[in-house]
Amino acid sequence: FKDYIHPIRDRILITITSFATFLLLKPIMIFGSVLFASFGMSTRIFANFIEDNIADDNGRGIIYDNVMWYVDNGSFWGYGIAGDRNLGGLALASSHNILLEMMITFGKFCGVLLFVVLCILLLRALIIAKDYLKSEFLLLLISVCSTLWFSGSFIQTPIFFFLIGYCINCNRTCLESKNMMKYRKIRCKI
Repeated sequence: FKDYIHPIRDRILITITSFATFLLLKPIMIFGSVLFASFGMSTRIFANFIEDNIADDNGRGIIYDNVMWYVDNGSFWGYGIAGDRNLGGLALASSHNILLEMMITFGKFCGVLLFVVLCILLLRALIIAKDYLKSEFLLLLISVCSTLWFSGSFIQTPIFFFLIGYCINCNRTCLESKNMMKYRKIRCKI
């Protein structure tokens, strides 16, 4: 906000807009439901919000509990790729949570370790991405993949693997530029 010409006015407008949106949220949701339905898109989220069922877990609580039981009492090495499909209590139902899916796939210890390594990779790429466009693109990829906390499977989400590759590329580019700087310093001394 400090780079804007009118930071106080902008903050007031954002506050008023946010408050108005909060007050008119139900009519906005009804309009969104009608609009999305006209394009043939799913309106399940709108319907759940309008009917005050937004906090309903849609049966995923049973799946979470069953998968967590198998993580706690199962094999150290996990059940393999797509291991949660038959263990969740419902046939072919994924765990709908990336951390649970990694723990059931790779085991409790290895799944958590892999998840921590991926988080470190993401954070390091965010810190390293000094270019405005790179950091914005990285945030966009992370926001798209954030749905893996609530829905879907990382195995069936190609953008997740693209995000990992992009983060590795950001880290590698930074490492190569640091090595080039060292090379230039050594070369200048000779």
